[in-house]
Amino acid sequence: SGFIRFYTEMELFDKACDIYEKHRQPTGSNGGKDQGLFLDARVERSLMNAAFRCGRHDLAKNFLDASPSDVAKHIAMIRNCVASNNLEGAMSVFNALEKSGTELNSVVYNTVLDACVECRDLKAAEAWMRKIKEVGLYDVVSYNTLIKAYLQEQSFDKARALMEEMRREGLQPNRVTFNELVNGLVTRGSPVQRQEIWAIVKEMKAAGVKPNQVTCSILLKSLNARSGQQEILDTMELISNMDEPMDEVLLSSVVEACVRIGKPDLLAEKLKELQGSESFTVNGSHTFGSLIKAYGHARDINGVWRCWKEMRSRHIRPTSITLGCMVEAVVSNGDTEGAYELIHQMQEDERCRDALNSVIYCSVLKGFTREKKMNRVWAVYDEMLKRNVDLSVVTYNTLIDACARSGRMDRVTAIF
Repeated sequence: SGFIRFYTEMELFDKACDIYEKHRQPTGSNGGKDQGLFLDARVERSLMNAAFRCGRHDLAKNFLDASPSDVAKHIAMIRNCVASNNLEGAMSVFNALEKSGTELNSVVYNTVLDACVECRDLKAAEAWMRKIKEVGLYDVVSYNTLIKAYLQEQSFDKARALMEEMRREGLQPNRVTFNELVNGLVTRGSPVQRQEIWAIVKEMKAAGVKPNQVTCSILLKSLNARSGQQEILDTMELISNMDEPMDEVLLSSVVEACVRIGKPDLLAEKLKELQGSESFTVNGSHTFGSLIKAYGHARDINGVWRCWKEMRSRHIRPTSITLGCMVEAVVSNGDTEGAYELIHQMQEDERCRDALNSVIYCSVLKGFTREKKMNRVWAVYDEMLKRNVDLSVVTYNTLIDACARSGRMDRVTAIF
C-alpha cells in the first residue's frame, strides 16, 4: 500500500493501479481466490481516484461493488467523476448506491447536483433539483448550488427567483447565498446589473446575515479608478464594521484596491491604520508584497523598507512577485542605485537568487533610463548577459528607449 500511495501522490495513476492488480491476481495457494491486499480507507479512495483518472473504470467499480452501501465511498467516487468531467459516471455511481437499498440523505443528492453544476449541464441540474424536491431532501445547500449554476450562465433573474422560492419553502438565504449573488454580479454582471450590488448587501443585512471577509473581498474586487466615492466609502465602512478579524487575504485585497482606485489619501489612511493595528501578524510573502507595493504608491519609502526588513528578519523567503514589488517601489521612489544594490544582495543569498528574473532587472533598467545614466544601463545589461537572465521584448524596448533618451541611437546595433 505504500507504493500505491506514493504513485497516486506522484500522479502516476497507471502504476498505482498496476501494483494493486498485480497483488490481487489469483494464486494456486489460495484455491483460485484473489490474493488479499489490505488498504486503509485513505489509500482506497486514492486508488479509486487513480482508476478513474486513468480510465480504468472497471477497477473503480470493483471497490464500489465490495461496499455497496458505503455512502462516503460513493460520494468520493461521484466527486472523482466530476474531476474528470464525467457526469454520466457520477450518475451511474448514484444509481448503484440507490439500488443497494441504502438510506440516502441530502448530502448524497446535493453531491450529484453539484456534479451537474460543475460539469456545466444546467438542464441536468434543473432536472435533478426537481428530483430532490420530489423526495423532500432539499435544503439551503441545494438552492445555493443551483443559484451558482444560474449565475455561471448570467441568469441573474432566475437566481433571484430561486432565492424567493427558498423563502417560500421556509429556508432563509445564508451568507453563501448572498456572497454567490454579489460575486456573480461583480464578475459577470453588466454595468446596469452591477448597480444592484449594494441593494443586495442591504438586503443581506436586513435578513440578519452579516457581511464577512468573503463579502468584503468580493466588493473590493469591484473597485477601480471609475468607482464612485460613495461606493468606495461604503466598502471601507463595511470592512471596518465587520465582526471577523481581518486576515492576510483581506488585507492584501484592501491595499491592492486602494492602489487600483488611485486614491493616495485613502491609501495613506489605510496604511496608517494597519501600521497601528496589532490584531494580526503578516506571515505570507504575497501579503508583504502587497504592502510594499502600497507603501511605494503612497510615496512612503520608510514604510517600504520597514516591511522588507520585517519580512527578512522573520526569514520569510520573497517570491519573484514580492521581490519585484520591492525593487519597483524603491526605483519609483527615486533610489535606483538602492534597488540595484538590493538585487546584488539577493544574488548573494542562495535562498533568494532564484527569485530574480528579467522583470526585476527591467525595473532597474527603466530607473537608470529615466535618469539618463547610460553607463549604469549598460552595466545592468552586461550583468544580465553574464548571469544568463532571459531577455524579454520589454528588456530590448527599454534598452532602445535608453538609447533614444540619451541621443545614442548608434548603440542600438550593439544590442542585437
